[in-house]
Amino acid sequence: MITKNLLYNETVQIDFNSFNHAYSKDGEGLASVTGITGTINKPALIGWAVGECVNYLTEKIKPGISFDEVALVELFSEAKKAHTKSKDKSADIGSLVHDWVRRYINKENLEMPINEQLRTSINNFLTWEKDHVVKFLASEQVVYSKKYNYCGTFDNNCMVDGELTLIDLKTSSGVYDEMFAQLAGYEQARCEEFPEEKYKKRGILWISRNGDFDFVESKFPEMALAMFLGAREIFNAQKFYKQEYFKQKERKNEPAK
Repeated sequence: MITKNLLYNETVQIDFNSFNHAYSKDGEGLASVTGITGTINKPALIGWAVGECVNYLTEKIKPGISFDEVALVELFSEAKKAHTKSKDKSADIGSLVHDWVRRYINKENLEMPINEQLRTSINNFLTWEKDHVVKFLASEQVVYSKKYNYCGTFDNNCMVDGELTLIDLKTSSGVYDEMFAQLAGYEQARCEEFPEEKYKKRGILWISRNGDFDFVESKFPEMALAMFLGAREIFNAQKFYKQEYFKQKERKNEPAK
């Protein structure tokens, strides 16, 4: 499904393809905020992936249980994919939480989910809202940076205790530095379109599935933007090299004239 988003007083149209989560302008693909921050090294993921593999093997291998050759191949094959399954499940929960919050902000009549992890995350969000004076101004809004030619969709633009605040909602196991870079990318694009918006705060509303929640403010927004723009340079360079590499392969495969 492709949705059309008119920005900058309807002078710029950004198309979003929900099937492959891709943005385009005038038929040309655009870099996304999450695609750009995806180039940032995430060392914590290595330990997490190894832990998921060990957890799977610990569950399956018990004293006194033997495995033949075929069973061992299957066991190790599934162990290699354990982190992927866990990641997919986490992504599903995160998407469902985001969707519930978006519909809640739009004042839809909602019921609490049955799933315990979903319910915990949503209750954390509602507790945070209750503890503050919150007025939601915009939710799930597409932004585009004319200056740097990238797109993204931020979570929430709101007044919190009287201060204009940009919020990115996370249901992850923790808060990491690349999240602040992601937030800076949204803020840069948003403020290009609406320069009158002066954010007093910006941060991660962390509502984990295990009951922990906190608003983690981005204390160094200039450094976060520098990280984001640096990642953008890497993203563009990698894209260039990939395109040139395939062009060279195509030229090598061309029949001689």
